[in-house]
Amino acid sequence: MSTPEEKIKLAQQKLREHGVEIPDDVADDFRKAMFVESRHGHFFNNGEVKIGPKVKSTSERAVGFSQILPSTARRMDSRLNMMDEIDNIA
Repeated sequence: MSTPEEKIKLAQQKLREHGVEIPDDVADDFRKAMFVESRHGHFFNNGEVKIGPKVKSTSERAVGFSQILPSTARRMDSRLNMMDEIDNIA
């Protein structure tokens, strides 16, 4: 299993392929914030992707390692699959 740092590096590489450069210090800040959001986990112990409680204002549920909302994922890049761990981080 990869460490959170390795997973974030993979996401940085994927974004670079899409023409987006994420500086290492920004990636490190993201890693620290995601510990609070998901404890660096994309999956629950039973293997299901983590899904948060409904957001009151939209009724959406945040998903995975990054706890990203579906509407945010759609705005960012429709080619990314938020259920995929590396795409979710990217």
